[in-house]
Amino acid sequence: MPRWLADRPALPLLVLTGLNLVDEFDRYAFSALTPEIRDTFGLSDAGIGAIGTISSVIIVFLAVPIGVAADRFSRIRLSALAAALWGVTAVATGIVTTVWALATMRFLSGIGRGANEIVHPSVLTDLYPSNTHPRVFQIHRMANPAAGVSALLAGWIAVQWSWEAAFWVLATPTAVLALLLLRVPEPPRSEPSGVAVETTERAGLREAFGRLAAIPALRRFWVTAFVLGATIVPAIQLVSLFFEQVHDTGPFGRGVVQFVLGAGWVSGLAIGGAVAGRRIANERYEELALICAAGFLLVTVGGLVMAASPAQLLSGVGAFVLAAGNGVYQPSYYTAVGRLAPGALSAQAYGCSVVIFGLGGTAAIPLFSVGDAYGYRTTMVIVALLGLGAAASARWAGAAMRESLEAVAAAGAGHGGPARGGALEDAAREDAAAEHPDA
Repeated sequence: MPRWLADRPALPLLVLTGLNLVDEFDRYAFSALTPEIRDTFGLSDAGIGAIGTISSVIIVFLAVPIGVAADRFSRIRLSALAAALWGVTAVATGIVTTVWALATMRFLSGIGRGANEIVHPSVLTDLYPSNTHPRVFQIHRMANPAAGVSALLAGWIAVQWSWEAAFWVLATPTAVLALLLLRVPEPPRSEPSGVAVETTERAGLREAFGRLAAIPALRRFWVTAFVLGATIVPAIQLVSLFFEQVHDTGPFGRGVVQFVLGAGWVSGLAIGGAVAGRRIANERYEELALICAAGFLLVTVGGLVMAASPAQLLSGVGAFVLAAGNGVYQPSYYTAVGRLAPGALSAQAYGCSVVIFGLGGTAAIPLFSVGDAYGYRTTMVIVALLGLGAAASARWAGAAMRESLEAVAAAGAGHGGPARGGALEDAAREDAAAEHPDA
């Protein structure tokens, strides 16, 4: 790992990855146990689908304020506070007895989870040199599918005791990781070109949005984020309901399905991180968008296989491919946004992406009603078509990538200064050159 991280300390990445892991326990448990929670509270599929989506889409309303706070205050302390909030609400999910209380806990859980999508990427972008970013984001995002193991545990706990107990057990490690995070020093901020910036810079919301929206490739990535949100946000719950309704799969079986999703996601991240790393090593940053598009095409293939499959095993293969597509795009996407955004606005850049992603997820809530009315094979066809739309949008973003990167580099050069990662990144490049003189 030291070589992977250009000799930067691994503790910050491991702690942030751990926090990303434990908050995913809650999401996987809720997805795997959706039918049990639905029956406990007397809800319809559409009702439980709406509540389950709350924790994902609430960030629509708070991502930009969280991004502003992260660009102005300590991102480390903000991440620790968010982790504490998530831990409390995860436990409370297994305690509350009314629909409104359940919805409130999912609402608050979504606020806590927001740090993983907004604050963590900004911290990692400044902690590690840009040539390590695909690996860094590959490791950080690996926590999401790795948490799929918790779906097996949640299903087993639900069978042995109750679905409520699953949330109490799975939330336990959060406090330890939050305390460890407070030992990580706040990293200095830097521009994509590498120029260190003062943390006292205060751009208003309108000015910040204007500066970000002026970057053509970033604008197009926002369109991609909307279509992707409509594809991915409801997909995990839809897969669980698909197996319950189409294949009559029980709680432990649905836990196995969530584990398969996690395995597919891990595989996709491994492939996506390796491919993105090679492109960046050759400074072919414009191809990051094409890697995203390839991932979205896998989502389309997986959705169509699920929709057409007559057998549970083949549906599982489709779920694996769908999840692999969700993994392939992530190292490239997070690296591209970090490369395009000004350093003083990096958290807000990720925040805007999350807002738009969440709006797409909100627009997809009617998919649960489609499943109620027309069956979940139909919903998976729609998911597949949305994946195709996301691929087309990513390809469109790629067409503007080179122009946008050149503009960002020119703006950074106007300030003067070393590349992002500074002398350490220069040393890493020299080491790589010494190891591979032909390159």
